[in-house]
Amino acid sequence: MKYLYGNSNVSNLSQNYLEFLRLALDFSVSVLQSETKIFGLHEAIKQEERNVDDERGRVAVIEQSVSKLVEEAKAAQVTTIGNALCQNIQAACGREIANTQSQINTELKSFTDRSMAEIKSERAANVPRVEKILLSSDFPNSVNHVKVTANETGNYVCSLNAVSDGFIKFDMDLSVPSGNLFSEPFKVESLQPDLQVDLPDGGGWLKRTSKIVSQNLSKEFVTGFVQKDEGTLISLRGSHKEGQPGYDILVKSDSVYVTRITKQQEDSTPYKVLAVGEEKLRKLYLGLLNAVEDIAVSRVKLTSATIGSESLATFAEPHELVFWLLEQMTPVVLDISHNSLSPTELVLKRVLGDDRREEVFISKSELFDKLSELTDANKTYFSPLGLDRDNQNMSGLPAPQPSKLQDYALPSVTASQNASIDQFAQETEEMLEIESDHLLPDEPTAEIDLDDLDDDKDAPIPGVSSRPSVTPPPRSSVMPPPVRTSAAPPPRPSMLPGARPSVLPGARPSVLPGVKKSTSTLSKKK
Repeated sequence: MKYLYGNSNVSNLSQNYLEFLRLALDFSVSVLQSETKIFGLHEAIKQEERNVDDERGRVAVIEQSVSKLVEEAKAAQVTTIGNALCQNIQAACGREIANTQSQINTELKSFTDRSMAEIKSERAANVPRVEKILLSSDFPNSVNHVKVTANETGNYVCSLNAVSDGFIKFDMDLSVPSGNLFSEPFKVESLQPDLQVDLPDGGGWLKRTSKIVSQNLSKEFVTGFVQKDEGTLISLRGSHKEGQPGYDILVKSDSVYVTRITKQQEDSTPYKVLAVGEEKLRKLYLGLLNAVEDIAVSRVKLTSATIGSESLATFAEPHELVFWLLEQMTPVVLDISHNSLSPTELVLKRVLGDDRREEVFISKSELFDKLSELTDANKTYFSPLGLDRDNQNMSGLPAPQPSKLQDYALPSVTASQNASIDQFAQETEEMLEIESDHLLPDEPTAEIDLDDLDDDKDAPIPGVSSRPSVTPPPRSSVMPPPVRTSAAPPPRPSMLPGARPSVLPGARPSVLPGVKKSTSTLSKKK
């Protein structure tokens, strides 16, 4: 679904952005409220610790006073009975002091444990909070990969992996819609009744004596469709039972490779398919992709959410995720507002065809009202959106609060890994010396000796390139890269009046600026 706002076509918005904006604001408000509560709990623990220290001091004074009196009484006694009584009193006092100290420590631990459990619960609640967004929308700058695999019963298990800006990662369970191609086991012939592809025979794909023969793939079951950065892997097998022979097809942006899987589950060397066969396999890929697109939006639940290597359920600075969202949303909201006729509304328009279009809108006041329960300090973070009644002319707005979320990004590939990959690529290219440019589209291909084919030393090797596939029309990300509206951000206010810097530390510039934005590998259905 493509929406328009004003007279400009926003090609990178594939959903109702206003709905995403509502959800993102609800999430942001709930996170900041949670952070305020957590701050209060931490402060309560510190206050309880101070109270306990004071109580221990008072107990120590009592202990010293009693000890002094007992010592004076012992000095005045000359009888055995009197001395024994003083000693018993001193021992009893020591026991009572010890019991009191133990009780104080127990009560402090109990209070701290209850408070920390509540803090842990507040942190964990950020997962269902973000799930409300992801069930219907994508995060900004999201690259989505769908995985569809068949189990032993033939049913397809589906999941989605989404990565935003390279460091915010989500995994979701997907369902197969009724009537979808993957709703039951199916063979290739469901899409292409007679899929014939020229491949090496079974005598060994690297041997120079191997022949190129026409292979019928139409009777193979489709057992997997897995999107990866380097391309999409399609698995074809004789049945859904484990250990079946078949083919793995890797569809990349510039080539298609086929790997034969034997009965012994041994993998052949990937074979680069000729132009005619590549066209047929890409047609199969597009047919499967069309079905997978519907699965990708049938989201069931969020199973994993991480920022860098840290789970969102335990992430100590979720307000940074709010700041990151505001950085991404601000330029889009400003652009929508600029192209909306009314200064008090945000308006999107979708072309329906035949000179008809649909319009959706929301008042800025309605969005601003979502911030009503926040503290004044927290409300200032949303000033760059221009939602409050004083700034709806969208002039003189501050820049968004910089987020340090990119500090949590992990390096994708180390230098040693790069060296290993380069070595593997070189060794594999030396092995792959199969090229069939001599074959014409209409030329018979039943028996061709590979000795007659030229070497291909420049063929891309599957699994080596880390460049995302761009074969399908890209499923657009939620928003364009941010554009700052002023040179410098405002001072960062505390979460609460008098808040300590340890709860919401001052922002610092990201150490990884300019992370390349990518779009989803799924194309959105119009």
